[in-house]
Amino acid sequence: MNLKKDLCVLDIESTGVNPSKDRIVQIAIIKHFADGRPTEEKMKLINPTIPISPEASRVNGITDEINLREISISNARTTQT
Repeated sequence: MNLKKDLCVLDIESTGVNPSKDRIVQIAIIKHFADGRPTEEKMKLINPTIPISPEASRVNGITDEINLREISISNARTTQT
């Protein structure tokens, strides 16, 4: 990839496709550097506190069992890491 500036890509996975009822289960950021440095990736799983639909799990590979141990988004807002 030939970049003139660094580029960050944000990827969000959710429990489904309805923004009024579904919730975030994963946030990922991938940073590509214009100077050719290796790409950096950061990812955080989030407990949505509602079931992940089978359809969403088939797309993103994230299941309820994977996210049960993760912090919820409401608690993540008040927790510093």
